[in-house]
Amino acid sequence: MFSKRKEKVPPSIIIILISPKKFHLEPQLQPQLQQQQQQQQQPEQRLYGVHVKWNSIWSQRRCLTSQAETFKNSTRRKDALPLCRSTVDFMLCSSWQQQQQQQQQQQQQQQQQQQQQQQQQEQQQLERQQLERQQQQQQQQQQLEWQQQQQQQQQQQQQLEWQQQQQ
Repeated sequence: MFSKRKEKVPPSIIIILISPKKFHLEPQLQPQLQQQQQQQQQPEQRLYGVHVKWNSIWSQRRCLTSQAETFKNSTRRKDALPLCRSTVDFMLCSSWQQQQQQQQQQQQQQQQQQQQQQQQQEQQQLERQQLERQQQQQQQQQQLEWQQQQQQQQQQQQQLEWQQQQQ
Protein backbone atom coordinates (compact mmCIF):
# COMPACT_ATOMS: atom_id res chain seq x y z
CA MET A 1 0.00 0.00 0.00
CA PHE A 2 2.76 2.43 0.94
CA SER A 3 4.84 1.46 -2.11
CA LYS A 4 1.99 2.38 -4.49
CA ARG A 5 1.63 5.70 -2.74
CA LYS A 6 5.37 6.26 -2.87
CA GLU A 7 5.41 5.82 -6.65
CA LYS A 8 2.81 8.55 -7.14
CA VAL A 9 4.53 11.15 -4.93
CA PRO A 10 7.16 13.32 -6.62
CA PRO A 11 10.68 13.14 -5.13
CA SER A 12 10.50 16.67 -3.69
CA ILE A 13 7.58 15.75 -1.40
CA ILE A 14 9.08 12.49 -0.14
CA ILE A 15 11.04 14.63 2.31
CA ILE A 16 7.85 15.21 4.28
CA LEU A 17 7.03 11.52 4.54
CA ILE A 18 10.44 10.23 5.69
CA SER A 19 11.74 10.85 9.21
CA PRO A 20 14.60 13.38 9.45
CA LYS A 21 17.18 10.73 10.35
CA LYS A 22 16.59 8.84 7.08
CA PHE A 23 17.03 11.85 4.77
CA HIS A 24 19.19 11.20 1.73
CA LEU A 25 20.54 14.70 1.50
CA GLU A 26 22.90 16.25 -0.97
CA PRO A 27 26.42 16.80 0.53
CA GLN A 28 25.94 20.50 1.33
CA LEU A 29 22.85 19.78 3.48
CA GLN A 30 24.42 16.95 5.52
CA PRO A 31 26.14 19.26 8.06
CA GLN A 32 22.77 20.93 8.62
CA LEU A 33 21.21 17.55 9.42
CA GLN A 34 24.01 16.79 11.89
CA GLN A 35 23.35 20.13 13.60
CA GLN A 36 19.67 19.25 13.79
CA GLN A 37 20.42 15.84 15.33
CA GLN A 38 22.66 17.51 17.92
CA GLN A 39 19.85 19.92 18.73
CA GLN A 40 17.44 17.01 19.15
CA GLN A 41 19.66 15.49 21.82
CA GLN A 42 19.45 18.67 23.89
CA PRO A 43 16.59 18.94 26.42
CA GLU A 44 13.39 20.42 25.04
CA GLN A 45 12.56 24.04 25.75
CA ARG A 46 9.20 25.73 25.61
CA LEU A 47 8.80 29.01 23.77
CA TYR A 48 5.31 30.53 23.90
CA GLY A 49 3.94 27.06 24.64
CA VAL A 50 5.47 25.46 21.53
CA HIS A 51 8.02 22.66 21.63
CA VAL A 52 11.11 24.22 20.07
CA LYS A 53 12.58 20.86 19.10
CA TRP A 54 9.52 19.71 17.14
CA ASN A 55 9.06 23.17 15.67
CA SER A 56 12.62 23.18 14.30
CA ILE A 57 12.10 19.75 12.67
CA TRP A 58 8.86 20.90 11.06
CA SER A 59 10.48 24.15 9.92
CA GLN A 60 13.35 22.25 8.35
CA ARG A 61 10.92 19.97 6.50
CA ARG A 62 9.02 22.98 5.20
CA CYS A 63 12.26 24.70 4.21
CA LEU A 64 13.60 21.65 2.38
CA THR A 65 10.28 21.23 0.58
CA SER A 66 10.26 24.88 -0.43
CA GLN A 67 13.86 24.53 -1.63
CA ALA A 68 12.91 21.58 -3.81
CA GLU A 69 9.97 23.54 -5.26
CA THR A 70 12.18 26.58 -5.83
CA PHE A 71 14.78 24.41 -7.54
CA LYS A 72 12.11 22.88 -9.78
CA ASN A 73 10.80 26.32 -10.67
CA SER A 74 14.27 27.76 -11.22
CA THR A 75 14.94 25.14 -13.89
CA ARG A 76 11.91 26.50 -15.74
CA ARG A 77 12.40 30.21 -15.04
CA LYS A 78 15.73 31.84 -15.82
CA ASP A 79 14.97 34.87 -13.67
CA ALA A 80 14.30 32.81 -10.51
CA LEU A 81 15.88 34.11 -7.30
CA PRO A 82 18.94 32.29 -5.89
CA LEU A 83 18.15 29.25 -3.79
CA CYS A 84 18.06 30.07 -0.07
CA ARG A 85 19.59 27.22 1.94
CA SER A 86 18.26 28.05 5.38
CA THR A 87 17.61 25.29 7.90
CA VAL A 88 15.13 27.22 10.03
CA ASP A 89 12.35 28.38 7.74
CA PHE A 90 11.95 29.50 4.14
CA MET A 91 10.74 32.84 5.50
CA LEU A 92 14.43 33.55 6.11
CA CYS A 93 14.79 33.75 2.35
CA SER A 94 12.96 37.07 2.38
CA SER A 95 15.23 38.40 5.13
CA TRP A 96 18.21 37.23 3.08
CA GLN A 97 16.87 39.19 0.12
CA GLN A 98 16.44 42.25 2.33
CA GLN A 99 20.04 41.91 3.51
CA GLN A 100 21.20 41.73 -0.10
CA GLN A 101 19.20 44.86 -0.96
CA GLN A 102 20.62 46.67 2.08
CA GLN A 103 24.15 45.69 1.07
CA GLN A 104 23.53 46.98 -2.45
CA GLN A 105 22.18 50.27 -1.07
CA GLN A 106 25.21 50.60 1.23
CA GLN A 107 27.55 49.95 -1.68
CA GLN A 108 25.76 52.59 -3.75
CA GLN A 109 26.00 55.08 -0.88
CA GLN A 110 29.70 54.33 -0.48
CA GLN A 111 30.25 54.86 -4.21
CA GLN A 112 28.40 58.18 -4.05
CA GLN A 113 30.47 59.27 -1.05
CA GLN A 114 33.67 58.30 -2.85
CA GLN A 115 32.61 60.29 -5.91
CA GLN A 116 31.81 63.30 -3.74
CA GLN A 117 35.18 63.04 -2.00
CA GLN A 118 36.92 62.79 -5.35
CA GLN A 119 35.08 65.87 -6.62
CA GLN A 120 36.00 67.76 -3.45
CA GLN A 121 39.64 66.78 -3.82
CA GLU A 122 39.66 67.89 -7.46
CA GLN A 123 38.04 71.19 -6.48
CA GLN A 124 40.62 71.74 -3.72
CA GLN A 125 43.44 70.95 -6.14
CA LEU A 126 42.08 73.47 -8.65
CA GLU A 127 41.85 76.12 -5.93
CA ARG A 128 45.45 75.38 -4.86
CA GLN A 129 46.67 75.71 -8.44
CA GLN A 130 44.86 79.04 -8.80
CA LEU A 131 46.41 80.30 -5.55
CA GLU A 132 49.87 79.22 -6.71
CA ARG A 133 49.40 81.06 -10.03
CA GLN A 134 48.26 84.19 -8.22
CA GLN A 135 51.29 84.03 -5.92
CA GLN A 136 53.61 83.55 -8.90
CA GLN A 137 52.04 86.53 -10.68
CA GLN A 138 52.42 88.65 -7.54
CA GLN A 139 56.06 87.66 -7.20
CA GLN A 140 56.72 88.45 -10.86
CA GLN A 141 54.97 91.80 -10.45
CA GLN A 142 57.02 92.63 -7.37
CA GLN A 143 60.20 91.62 -9.14
CA LEU A 144 59.34 93.81 -12.10
CA GLU A 145 58.63 96.76 -9.82
CA TRP A 146 61.91 96.24 -7.99
CA GLN A 147 63.81 96.10 -11.30
CA GLN A 148 62.12 99.30 -12.46
CA GLN A 149 63.05 101.02 -9.20
CA GLN A 150 66.65 99.89 -9.61
CA GLN A 151 66.77 101.17 -13.16
CA GLN A 152 65.29 104.50 -12.10
CA GLN A 153 67.82 104.85 -9.31
CA GLN A 154 70.65 104.02 -11.69
CA GLN A 155 69.39 106.57 -14.19
CA GLN A 156 69.08 109.20 -11.50
CA GLN A 157 72.58 108.39 -10.26
CA GLN A 158 73.99 108.62 -13.76
CA GLN A 159 72.19 111.85 -14.37
CA LEU A 160 73.54 113.31 -11.16
CA GLU A 161 77.07 112.29 -12.06
CA TRP A 162 76.74 113.77 -15.52
CA GLN A 163 75.46 117.03 -14.04
CA GLN A 164 78.37 117.17 -11.62
CA GLN A 165 80.79 116.59 -14.43
CA GLN A 166 79.21 119.35 -16.41
CA GLN A 167 79.61 121.76 -13.58
